[in-house]
Amino acid sequence: MRKMNKTMIYGMLTALFALASCMGNGNPVSLSDLEGEWNVVELAGQSVNTKQQPFIGFDTREMRVYGYGGCNRLMGSFEWSDESARMVMDKLASTMMACPDMEQEKALSHALSLTKKVKRGDTDQILLCDSLNQPLAKLNRRCFMMPLSDLQGIWDVVKVNGEVLPDSMENRPFFSLDITEKTLSGNAGCNQMNGKFKTLEKPSNSLVFLPISSTRMTCPNIETEFEVLAALKEVTTFGMLPNGHVGLFAAGSVQVLELAKRKN
Repeated sequence: MRKMNKTMIYGMLTALFALASCMGNGNPVSLSDLEGEWNVVELAGQSVNTKQQPFIGFDTREMRVYGYGGCNRLMGSFEWSDESARMVMDKLASTMMACPDMEQEKALSHALSLTKKVKRGDTDQILLCDSLNQPLAKLNRRCFMMPLSDLQGIWDVVKVNGEVLPDSMENRPFFSLDITEKTLSGNAGCNQMNGKFKTLEKPSNSLVFLPISSTRMTCPNIETEFEVLAALKEVTTFGMLPNGHVGLFAAGSVQVLELAKRKN
């Protein structure tokens, strides 16, 4: 009985703490604060645990919401009131793919349909709450939106598929992007590479690399080069990461490359 009571008390305290996080009087969230993309890290107080990271993106210029639920792509519009940080997302649609486990995606869709308020959480974090200030979802900043023109220049590859490239690498992969000509050139870690890229009308941060050609030398760290070239083929979007670097993302919100702009 004591064990049961402790469990019940702990659960009640957890719920009250979560509720307080939506009822707090922290700094209000503005529409401009929403701009960009957010990873969904909690739903109804439960941690999101999946290889295909769900995320939500807010395009505040067109008042459009989009994202990925773990299986299907989400899209629609949202309404916003700056005075009360009130949000309505009750007109969302999604693709219709079937996946082995759809429960988490259903929970996300349900949370979005009930969202009425947005509160600020910890650093680079927001909370989606219902009309009674009960928390529905916790979102961590994935990336900020940035104009394509900001990609102009030379970029060093610092991470590939989440793995940090060691500083001891003799030939660190890098590439230069020419936004006017929409071309890519650089070194994948061993060989010179050249190619082109394109953007799509939607989403506004789309980025797709066309087939890339390269020289054919053999080097000790050729595996890293293979990973870089494979990652570039998968890229669908880009964004500014909270640390100031640029992330290149594949379908399903997976970050495949992290880039640092080379200083002149």
